[in-house]
Amino acid sequence: MPLDAVARMVAYMEQHPDVGLLAPRVQDVDGRLQPLCSLLPGPLELLLGRCFPLLRRSSGRLARYQLHAGGYSRVMEVPVPPGCCLLMRVETVLRAGMFDERFLQRFDTVDLARRTACIARTVFVPHVTVLRHPARDPAQASARGWRRRSAALWWRCVSAWRYFDKWGWLRDTERDRINARALRQLGQARRQPDGASPAGTDVAG
Repeated sequence: MPLDAVARMVAYMEQHPDVGLLAPRVQDVDGRLQPLCSLLPGPLELLLGRCFPLLRRSSGRLARYQLHAGGYSRVMEVPVPPGCCLLMRVETVLRAGMFDERFLQRFDTVDLARRTACIARTVFVPHVTVLRHPARDPAQASARGWRRRSAALWWRCVSAWRYFDKWGWLRDTERDRINARALRQLGQARRQPDGASPAGTDVAG
């Protein structure tokens, strides 16, 4: 993480008091973008990604879900930010709370973003970049590694069940509203000429 990354994120939040949760651009160690922002997930979307990943990718659903329309090159309000690096306003923490320990495997971030959306904006800024290292050793192909992957899948399924049991399964009007708003804003952003910044999206520094 650059030495001034936190300072620039704090400066942005000071300039935009309606922002309660802020996330930077995430890259891997080779400098490739990791598109970790997303819409709020639904059970059918997750099932499609697990059972038919190629269909999900080729149909454009994955790009839509990961908000590729924004290009990750401009400030955008996102339903779910990357969970690896977040800056949260103290007032937002006091009102929305912190991570719920019942959720793992990214659903802790999704749940936090849902609660934050009720009181403040969640924003992605591309002008601050952090590096995300691989979570596991690629050479790990032992039986122990298989057990870890199985345990991770199990806890992801458990967390998904708990999340949808809390917020709603197929019928979730708030999820539909938040996702629709994010997609509308991305549509407006795509019509901006190159080099132009939407109002209120400047980043100090």
